Amino acid sequence: MLCIHSFAFVPSSATFVRICPPIKSRFYIHTYKNIVGCLREKYSNLIFPFIMSAAELPFEILAHIARFLTSNEKLCCATICKAWKQPFLESLWIIIRLNNYRNVEYICDMLTSQPNIFEKDTHRTRTLFLGKGLSMSEKQLGIIQQHFQYVETLGVTEQSLGSSEFGEFADWSQWKSLKNMDFCVEGLTLYNQMKEFLRILSFLPCLRHLETNKTTDVPSVVYKLGDFETIHLYLPKLEYMSILGNIEDFTTEDLVRIKTVVPAHKLTVAKFRIFDLDLRWLCYFSRKYPNLHTLELVCFPIPEKASLFRKEAIAMIPSLSNSFQRLTKVTINCTLGMGWGFTAFWDMLRQFGVSIKHLEYRLIGCHSDINQSIMTISKCTRSCSETLELLFMSNTLRCDNPSTIPNTLGSLPRLVDLCIIMEGVHIAIDALLDNCTALRKLRLTVKTISINSNDTSDITMHDLRSLELTKATTGTDVFNYLSHRCPQLNSMRLASMKVVGPVSKDTGVLYFDMSYTHFDYLHFTSVFFYATNDGTENDYSSVNLLNFGTSDPEMNPEGASETVFNLGDIENKMPLDDPLWLHVYCNIVSCMQIDDLRILDQEESDFTQEYFEAYESNVESYYPDHIRRSWWGQVPKESWKDDLHRGYVRFYFNYVGRYVIKTYDGCEDILWNKLYATLS
Repeated sequence: MLCIHSFAFVPSSATFVRICPPIKSRFYIHTYKNIVGCLREKYSNLIFPFIMSAAELPFEILAHIARFLTSNEKLCCATICKAWKQPFLESLWIIIRLNNYRNVEYICDMLTSQPNIFEKDTHRTRTLFLGKGLSMSEKQLGIIQQHFQYVETLGVTEQSLGSSEFGEFADWSQWKSLKNMDFCVEGLTLYNQMKEFLRILSFLPCLRHLETNKTTDVPSVVYKLGDFETIHLYLPKLEYMSILGNIEDFTTEDLVRIKTVVPAHKLTVAKFRIFDLDLRWLCYFSRKYPNLHTLELVCFPIPEKASLFRKEAIAMIPSLSNSFQRLTKVTINCTLGMGWGFTAFWDMLRQFGVSIKHLEYRLIGCHSDINQSIMTISKCTRSCSETLELLFMSNTLRCDNPSTIPNTLGSLPRLVDLCIIMEGVHIAIDALLDNCTALRKLRLTVKTISINSNDTSDITMHDLRSLELTKATTGTDVFNYLSHRCPQLNSMRLASMKVVGPVSKDTGVLYFDMSYTHFDYLHFTSVFFYATNDGTENDYSSVNLLNFGTSDPEMNPEGASETVFNLGDIENKMPLDDPLWLHVYCNIVSCMQIDDLRILDQEESDFTQEYFEAYESNVESYYPDHIRRSWWGQVPKESWKDDLHRGYVRFYFNYVGRYVIKTYDGCEDILWNKLYATLS
């Protein structure tokens, strides 16, 4: 019998296959495993045991499982037994996607010829998507609206609807219970797109989530102040609004009208993706949306208009009272020139004491005046320095002074998550930690990372937990410093990095010393090491032999005798007390130089160990022939011994639970992203 124990299936795969059609037995096993996973995830907290056959599973449980399956999997599950047929077939109607015109014709013919048969099924549909280029006629739209009256979520993409105005057959009031809509206004191939869009909204009083999508990179739809007023008049329950288009500059009448606008109290999230922004619109938003907690502005105006009306916007601020008092999350994505214009917005937030906790600020392009760019960033962070908890900062600024950015950001005493993407700047990480005393997660994508002082005798301990460094050049002294200062650091990822440091002339060792650090997770992707005494690197100084090990086996967690070592896509379990030797080499594939990584076998490891025990004398007797190397200084796999004279990198850690080491940027590191997201 097919049974479950505490809602977990317990039969063998063979038992499961016997009740399934033999042609698709493998697929059924896969579906079976998916169901097992769903049940265990949903009911993992149940501790009381009971036995139940699969046929006795409640309808609600099967309907919930169906949410995690594809349409094909639902069809297969519907054929397993009589008890499973109804819930899995009904689940097929919850979400309907009409992706081509043939689907539209078929379903309209079916609903017209046999309306009673499918009435119950169409009433189950809660989500409806109309695909791109359907050019659905008004009559077809009317049929869909008549039979799918209980739709709560609607997606309308480019040219889903035909070119005629909807009035004779289509009845948007049939969807008066609609709660969520994603609509392409430009897809309405009508003379007055905005007028028709507003007319459609007039029939949807229950709408809570409105989003407009685009057809081209440069939207043609233009919104006026009156259009926003009309939207909120028709949609009194609107909570989320995302608008893509252009916003018209204010007229004299609009400036007078701002003072008497009726607030839209329900709206809490507003996102505007526009090209030209009259900065006085910020004053309108502050009056219109008093309960806003999330504001996103994406705008890329032409240079001449970047700071237009900035002075006028500043002059309007005193007339406002307690603007954006509930605002906690702000996202700004604009050009550097427009960023200077936004200083009026930061002044407004600071003046009214708005408690921003989450800030994302992306500035694109170069400004001729670096001081003005620095001032723009400073105005931004200092407007909410006392309350900010998460900061994402990205721009194309170029700055050689490593203390400039930390000093510009200033003191951020409550910041716990910081991400800086500025590939043209130098960062002093110790100054950054000094300013952000509560920081727990740090991500840096910069040109170089350094420290202002190597003195670790008198430093203030820091509780940093997670560190991600990308596309930077840094020294081994930085990691030694972090190991001393950040004892709670337990996860680190380095990607596309160059690490430089001195190689001992006596032992050939380049020390990567983090012996005070206990890592749960350590990830290297495309990290290359270079021997240097002056902070520079070149292909003649690359160090391609790596040696991993713990610094003190007695400090390992109780009972821990091995570590997980992922080399590329291959997972190994390695004893903690065994030295591990790796070699970075150049692999020629289709006339392309691709760097790769391998573990030295026992014989090669023994030879390497003996070589470095007498490194000084072995180097003196080495006479290199001309060896072909890659751009980064690697030799072919079979020439690994020609890297011995360059020395090796010796890694010291207190403990590492899992290593992940790659020499290429492959798929996104899902494990790291999940770990980073859940870190408290």
